[in-house]
Amino acid sequence: MSIDPHKQVLEEFFNKARPLTLNDLHSQLKHLEKKQLDTILEILLKKEKLIMKMNGKMKIYCYNFNQTEDKELSQSFDEINKHYMKYLKKVNEKEDEIKRLKNLLNEKNNDQNDELEENITLEELEHEHELLKSRIDAYQQQINEKDVNEEKNNVDEKIIKEAIKVYTTYRDAYIKRKRIAYDMLKGISNVSNKSVKKLIEDTEVETDNLVQFNFQNYPELLE
Repeated sequence: MSIDPHKQVLEEFFNKARPLTLNDLHSQLKHLEKKQLDTILEILLKKEKLIMKMNGKMKIYCYNFNQTEDKELSQSFDEINKHYMKYLKKVNEKEDEIKRLKNLLNEKNNDQNDELEENITLEELEHEHELLKSRIDAYQQQINEKDVNEEKNNVDEKIIKEAIKVYTTYRDAYIKRKRIAYDMLKGISNVSNKSVKKLIEDTEVETDNLVQFNFQNYPELLE
Protein backbone atom coordinates (compact mmCIF):
# COMPACT_ATOMS: atom_id res chain seq x y z
CA MET A 1 0.00 0.00 0.00
CA SER A 2 1.40 3.41 -1.01
CA ILE A 3 1.83 6.07 1.67
CA ASP A 4 -0.28 9.23 1.41
CA PRO A 5 2.05 11.95 -0.01
CA HIS A 6 0.34 14.59 2.18
CA LYS A 7 1.27 12.55 5.25
CA GLN A 8 4.84 12.11 3.99
CA VAL A 9 5.28 15.86 3.57
CA LEU A 10 3.78 16.64 6.98
CA GLU A 11 5.96 14.02 8.70
CA GLU A 12 9.05 15.42 6.96
CA PHE A 13 8.37 18.89 8.42
CA PHE A 14 7.60 17.48 11.89
CA ASN A 15 10.68 15.23 12.02
CA LYS A 16 13.02 17.94 10.72
CA ALA A 17 11.54 20.49 13.19
CA ARG A 18 12.89 23.37 11.10
CA PRO A 19 11.71 25.53 8.17
CA LEU A 20 12.12 24.11 4.65
CA THR A 21 11.88 25.53 1.15
CA LEU A 22 10.32 23.68 -1.78
CA ASN A 23 13.82 22.73 -2.94
CA ASP A 24 14.74 21.48 0.53
CA LEU A 25 11.63 19.32 0.59
CA HIS A 26 12.21 17.96 -2.91
CA SER A 27 15.77 16.94 -2.01
CA GLN A 28 14.32 14.78 0.79
CA LEU A 29 11.30 13.44 -1.14
CA LYS A 30 12.76 12.99 -4.62
CA HIS A 31 10.11 10.42 -5.56
CA LEU A 32 7.56 13.27 -5.60
CA GLU A 33 7.61 15.90 -8.35
CA LYS A 34 8.09 19.56 -7.46
CA LYS A 35 4.73 20.51 -8.94
CA GLN A 36 3.01 17.86 -6.82
CA LEU A 37 4.90 19.02 -3.71
CA ASP A 38 3.91 22.64 -4.39
CA THR A 39 0.23 21.63 -4.57
CA ILE A 40 0.50 19.61 -1.34
CA LEU A 41 2.12 22.55 0.46
CA GLU A 42 -0.77 24.85 -0.52
CA ILE A 43 -3.30 22.29 0.75
CA LEU A 44 -1.49 21.91 4.09
CA LEU A 45 -1.34 25.71 4.43
CA LYS A 46 -5.12 25.96 4.01
CA LYS A 47 -5.55 23.25 6.66
CA GLU A 48 -3.23 25.30 8.96
CA LYS A 49 -0.90 22.32 9.29
CA LEU A 50 1.98 24.50 8.05
CA ILE A 51 3.05 28.14 8.38
CA MET A 52 4.59 30.06 5.45
CA LYS A 53 6.83 33.16 5.43
CA MET A 54 8.27 35.04 2.45
CA ASN A 55 12.00 35.72 2.07
CA GLY A 56 12.05 37.99 -0.96
CA LYS A 57 10.42 35.81 -3.62
CA MET A 58 11.24 32.59 -1.78
CA LYS A 59 8.58 30.78 0.25
CA ILE A 60 9.72 29.17 3.51
CA TYR A 61 7.47 26.67 5.25
CA CYS A 62 7.51 25.26 8.77
CA TYR A 63 5.36 22.91 10.80
CA ASN A 64 2.52 24.49 12.80
CA PHE A 65 3.26 23.07 16.23
CA ASN A 66 0.08 24.65 17.64
CA GLN A 67 -1.82 21.75 16.06
CA THR A 68 -0.06 19.10 18.22
CA GLU A 69 -0.90 17.78 21.69
CA ASP A 70 0.65 19.51 24.71
CA LYS A 71 3.34 16.88 25.24
CA GLU A 72 4.35 16.91 21.59
CA LEU A 73 4.24 20.71 21.57
CA SER A 74 6.65 20.92 24.49
CA GLN A 75 9.08 18.50 22.84
CA SER A 76 8.82 20.35 19.54
CA PHE A 77 9.62 23.72 21.10
CA ASP A 78 12.69 22.19 22.76
CA GLU A 79 13.87 21.23 19.29
CA ILE A 80 12.97 24.67 17.96
CA ASN A 81 15.07 26.34 20.65
CA LYS A 82 18.05 24.13 19.77
CA HIS A 83 17.76 25.02 16.09
CA TYR A 84 17.17 28.67 16.98
CA MET A 85 20.46 28.88 18.88
CA LYS A 86 22.28 26.98 16.14
CA TYR A 87 21.05 29.29 13.38
CA LEU A 88 21.65 32.39 15.50
CA LYS A 89 25.27 31.35 15.86
CA LYS A 90 25.49 30.79 12.10
CA VAL A 91 23.99 34.22 11.41
CA ASN A 92 26.63 35.89 13.57
CA GLU A 93 29.37 33.92 11.82
CA LYS A 94 28.00 34.82 8.38
CA GLU A 95 27.75 38.50 9.32
CA ASP A 96 31.43 38.48 10.31
CA GLU A 97 32.29 36.69 7.08
CA ILE A 98 30.34 39.23 5.01
CA LYS A 99 32.17 42.12 6.67
CA ARG A 100 35.51 40.45 6.00
CA LEU A 101 34.69 39.81 2.34
CA LYS A 102 33.43 43.37 1.85
CA ASN A 103 36.73 44.67 3.17
CA LEU A 104 38.54 42.30 0.84
CA LEU A 105 36.48 43.53 -2.12
CA ASN A 106 37.27 47.14 -1.27
CA GLU A 107 40.97 46.30 -1.33
CA LYS A 108 40.67 44.69 -4.76
CA ASN A 109 38.18 47.06 -6.39
CA ASN A 110 40.84 48.21 -8.90
CA ASP A 111 41.15 44.77 -10.39
CA GLN A 112 37.74 43.35 -11.42
CA ASN A 113 39.25 40.09 -12.67
CA ASP A 114 40.73 39.06 -9.36
CA GLU A 115 38.93 36.08 -7.84
CA LEU A 116 38.21 35.75 -4.17
CA GLU A 117 40.28 33.13 -2.40
CA GLU A 118 37.15 31.88 -0.64
CA ASN A 119 34.99 29.19 -2.28
CA ILE A 120 31.77 31.10 -1.53
CA THR A 121 30.80 34.45 -3.06
CA LEU A 122 29.57 37.48 -1.19
CA GLU A 123 26.16 37.22 -2.91
CA GLU A 124 25.73 33.62 -1.77
CA LEU A 125 26.68 34.55 1.78
CA GLU A 126 24.17 37.40 1.85
CA HIS A 127 21.44 35.13 0.47
CA GLU A 128 22.17 32.47 3.08
CA HIS A 129 22.28 35.15 5.76
CA GLU A 130 18.77 36.37 4.81
CA LEU A 131 17.49 32.79 4.72
CA LEU A 132 18.84 32.08 8.21
CA LYS A 133 17.26 35.28 9.56
CA SER A 134 13.89 34.27 8.09
CA ARG A 135 14.15 30.88 9.75
CA ILE A 136 14.94 32.50 13.09
CA ASP A 137 11.90 34.78 12.70
CA ALA A 138 9.72 31.71 12.16
CA TYR A 139 11.15 30.02 15.28
CA GLN A 140 10.71 33.19 17.34
CA GLN A 141 7.07 33.47 16.25
CA GLN A 142 6.40 29.90 17.44
CA ILE A 143 8.15 30.58 20.78
CA ASN A 144 6.21 33.86 21.30
CA GLU A 145 2.89 32.09 20.64
CA LYS A 146 3.79 29.43 23.22
CA ASP A 147 4.67 32.13 25.81
CA VAL A 148 1.33 33.93 25.16
CA ASN A 149 -0.66 30.71 25.60
CA GLU A 150 1.15 29.88 28.87
CA GLU A 151 0.56 33.43 30.20
CA LYS A 152 -3.16 33.24 29.25
CA ASN A 153 -3.53 29.94 31.15
CA ASN A 154 -1.87 31.48 34.23
CA VAL A 155 -4.21 34.50 34.10
CA ASP A 156 -7.29 32.28 33.75
CA GLU A 157 -6.26 30.24 36.80
CA LYS A 158 -5.70 33.42 38.85
CA ILE A 159 -9.15 34.78 37.89
CA ILE A 160 -10.82 31.51 38.91
CA LYS A 161 -9.10 31.50 42.31
CA GLU A 162 -10.08 35.13 42.92
CA ALA A 163 -13.71 34.42 41.93
CA ILE A 164 -13.87 31.48 44.36
CA LYS A 165 -12.46 33.69 47.13
CA VAL A 166 -15.04 36.45 46.50
CA TYR A 167 -17.88 33.93 46.25
CA THR A 168 -16.91 32.32 49.59
CA THR A 169 -16.75 35.71 51.32
CA TYR A 170 -20.22 36.77 50.14
CA ARG A 171 -21.71 33.36 50.88
CA ASP A 172 -20.49 33.37 54.48
CA ALA A 173 -21.64 36.97 54.99
CA TYR A 174 -25.09 36.17 53.58
CA ILE A 175 -25.63 33.18 55.89
CA LYS A 176 -24.39 35.10 58.96
CA ARG A 177 -26.65 38.11 58.37
CA LYS A 178 -29.67 35.96 57.56
CA ARG A 179 -29.30 34.12 60.88
CA ILE A 180 -28.82 37.38 62.83
CA ALA A 181 -31.95 38.88 61.25
CA TYR A 182 -34.01 35.78 62.00
CA ASP A 183 -32.82 35.68 65.64
CA MET A 184 -33.79 39.36 66.07
CA LEU A 185 -37.26 38.74 64.64
CA LYS A 186 -37.65 35.66 66.83
CA GLY A 187 -36.77 37.68 69.94
CA ILE A 188 -39.23 40.47 69.07
CA SER A 189 -41.88 37.84 68.38
CA ASN A 190 -41.49 36.39 71.88
CA VAL A 191 -42.11 39.74 73.61
CA SER A 192 -44.75 41.12 71.24
CA ASN A 193 -46.93 38.04 70.98
CA LYS A 194 -46.77 38.34 67.20
CA SER A 195 -45.61 35.62 64.84
CA VAL A 196 -42.41 36.11 62.87
CA LYS A 197 -44.47 36.14 59.67
CA LYS A 198 -46.72 38.90 61.04
CA LEU A 199 -43.71 40.98 62.14
CA ILE A 200 -42.21 40.70 58.65
CA GLU A 201 -45.47 41.91 57.12
CA ASP A 202 -45.80 44.81 59.57
CA THR A 203 -42.19 45.99 59.29
CA GLU A 204 -41.94 45.31 55.54
CA VAL A 205 -38.66 43.43 55.95
CA GLU A 206 -37.20 42.54 52.52
CA THR A 207 -37.25 38.75 52.30
CA ASP A 208 -35.80 36.32 49.77
CA ASN A 209 -39.22 35.79 48.24
CA LEU A 210 -39.73 39.53 47.89
CA VAL A 211 -36.61 39.83 45.74
CA GLN A 212 -37.46 36.57 43.95
CA PHE A 213 -34.54 34.67 45.43
CA ASN A 214 -35.34 31.06 46.38
CA PHE A 215 -32.70 30.06 48.86
CA GLN A 216 -33.47 26.35 48.38
CA ASN A 217 -32.38 26.59 44.76
CA TYR A 218 -28.84 27.41 45.91
CA PRO A 219 -27.82 24.59 48.28
CA GLU A 220 -24.16 25.42 47.66
CA LEU A 221 -24.63 28.52 49.84
CA LEU A 222 -25.03 26.22 52.82
CA GLU A 223 -21.75 24.37 52.20
